[in-house]
Amino acid sequence: MKQQTQEFLIDFISHNLYGKCTGYDFELLFKLYSALEIKTFSEILPRAKEFCSFLENHSHLITTADPAHAPRIPDKIASLRHTFKTYFETRGKIDQKIFADIVTTIAPNKRKTKTLDVGASKFPYSSILMAKKIEQLESMDKNFLLSNESLFAMNVIASETLFDEQTSVNDYDFIVGRYPCSAIIPIVKACKASNKPYFIELCECSIPWPSKWPAGEYFGWENVLPEIDPNVHVMNGYAFNIDATESQIMRVINRQNMKKIFTFKNDIYVPRRISNNSNDTVVISDGTWSKQPEEFEMI
Repeated sequence: MKQQTQEFLIDFISHNLYGKCTGYDFELLFKLYSALEIKTFSEILPRAKEFCSFLENHSHLITTADPAHAPRIPDKIASLRHTFKTYFETRGKIDQKIFADIVTTIAPNKRKTKTLDVGASKFPYSSILMAKKIEQLESMDKNFLLSNESLFAMNVIASETLFDEQTSVNDYDFIVGRYPCSAIIPIVKACKASNKPYFIELCECSIPWPSKWPAGEYFGWENVLPEIDPNVHVMNGYAFNIDATESQIMRVINRQNMKKIFTFKNDIYVPRRISNNSNDTVVISDGTWSKQPEEFEMI
């Protein structure tokens, strides 16, 4: 940690009452810290751990500024460590990788297309991955753990707001979202009105269930979205209106989703079991054939 960063943190803690200063908590303090210390993806996790260690080593400053919070400070720091591990430990986040791979494959023009990623989560991992190939990438969610400066250094423009019925898509060329929940219908409506392409990985939490629907019959997005946009394709958990045939898009989706039956090591996907042969034959990454356990465990 740079000396000027330490001085800034110490000064901030000393002059603000933790939990009482408007908007001040450890996540906010980390966000301010990240603006000074985090500029690349590889720095995120080690700097987050460093930040937690700083808090532990300087907890006396926090308790001096606000003794009433003293008993809870260790638990708050432990909770922060857990939050960082949950969001920043990317080993195992295969679904986000797959979504980013699909989007960067089907994006209309990676160099000129301004893409909006809606509902990107507090740590916009998919956005960061997409921004490696898409030059203009804006990430939208209510609140980010990292600072705008840190995300901008990774080619991601941060937009800390929610997508709703009033959101305009006129400034974007492609709208995407992985589980954007309540934004699904507003995205489809806005894109239809503005004639913009969209690609959404759907979640079930925000389906507007009709007041009168026959008992025992399935109701899903394929019943809802075509009423909003007749050009929408809803299949395999995705909704899109991209100017391509369903078979073309599905080939991309299926190719990327094959990774879900793979395990990976050091961010490289390693094929394990890819056949249903009775002798339990599998393919290994070097092209040799062998027998492997039934499970797809992490390695």
